[in-house]
Amino acid sequence: LTLAGSDANANAGDLDLTDSVAIIGSGATTTIISANGGLGDRAFQVNNPVTVTMSGLTIQNGNIAGNGGGLYSVSGANVTLVDSAVSNNTISGANNGGGIYNPGGGTLTLMNVTVSGNTSSTSGGGIHNNGTLVVNNSTVSGNTANNRGGGINTGGALTLTDSTVSGNTATTSNGGGFRNSSTATG
Repeated sequence: LTLAGSDANANAGDLDLTDSVAIIGSGATTTIISANGGLGDRAFQVNNPVTVTMSGLTIQNGNIAGNGGGLYSVSGANVTLVDSAVSNNTISGANNGGGIYNPGGGTLTLMNVTVSGNTSSTSGGGIHNNGTLVVNNSTVSGNTANNRGGGINTGGALTLTDSTVSGNTATTSNGGGFRNSSTATG
């Protein structure tokens, strides 16, 4: 599925999830949700107060001058990604979360997920989190942030278990792998 926005600035091409739903793909290598790169949009926006589970898919090629290049989980939404990938998403301007943006009030859970090749103009090349972030049996690698947290930038609670954070870059500040300004357990 390739998304096509009607206006580069209207954010009209993303999938806005306004109800609780489970999206089940046939596998990350075969079910690909692509925001089509240059159209100025992300792949998914999950609105509050819904609960969304996505499994067996890849979210890729978001390119937006806003938060969350691939996935933007609006404050208070709860999102779980399972057996999936978030890759090659880009944000520009003074925004955060090249791959995923979780602004707070909700929980983002990643189980067996690869977050790679995402770029943020500010913080959180792979993931920017201000809510609760649970990362289990996952890989965050090859992401870049211009400022803080090349792989993960979190100001909320972080639980990281049986996961790999490697090869990420923060070009002008700190936290190439991850930067945490709250609580972390692992």
